[in-house]
This record gives sequence, structure tokens and C-alpha cells, in this order.
Amino acid sequence: MVRDHATAAIDVSDGLAADLAHIARASGVEVRLNLNVLPLSAAAQAWFADRVDPQLSLEELAAGGDDYEIAFTADPRDEDLLRREAERRLVRLTLIGQVAAGEGLTVTYDGRPITLARAGWTHG
Repeated sequence: MVRDHATAAIDVSDGLAADLAHIARASGVEVRLNLNVLPLSAAAQAWFADRVDPQLSLEELAAGGDDYEIAFTADPRDEDLLRREAERRLVRLTLIGQVAAGEGLTVTYDGRPITLARAGWTHG
């Protein structure tokens, strides 16, 4: 399913924001991540429910590593097909951002760009 339509893909092991930045850098594009639509596991939802600052909490989740999910980019024209196939296979698929002309990672919360304190694990 994904391999037939993905233009780029990465396993999220260094943190979602860090790994999306890897895609942006390698592809020579800007990746725009919308924190407001991040999918949360049951454990993350429980943790998030007790947090005081939703933005800071989502920033922490976007920088956390070892998620071992796949983040990928695809042509927007393939979205319906990908959603149908994900539904058929009982796979959760969430649109969390966009690819645009430019470079690097732009993270937004409530529609405005923000700067993350850290994007995730960096290999030195």
C-alpha cells in the first residue's frame, strides 16, 4: 500500500519532528507538521489528559523517540486511495502535515508557526 504511493518514508525512531526534518533535508523540501492533529496512542492520551499546557505537551510528544511508526509523504491526489486501503487493512492513517516548496521543518500549533525546544534525538 504505502510503498506503491509514498514519495518518501521514514520509521519514527528519533522523534517525529526530527525524522520529518530528515525527510525535508534529504528531499530538498519544506515539511509542515501540524501538532493539533497528531494521533495519540492510549498511553499518550492518558499522559496528555493530565498535562497543563497542551502545546508544550504536544511538542514533547513530537520530539519523543522510539515510536516505530512510519511517517511518509505522498501525492495529495492519492489520499482517498490510501485512506480506502488503510481502512481495508485496518491501519490507522492520519494526515499530520504537508510538503511544500522550501526547506526544513515548520511546526505549527493552532495555525501559527512555533519553534520546538528540541526536535528529537540527533546523531552526533
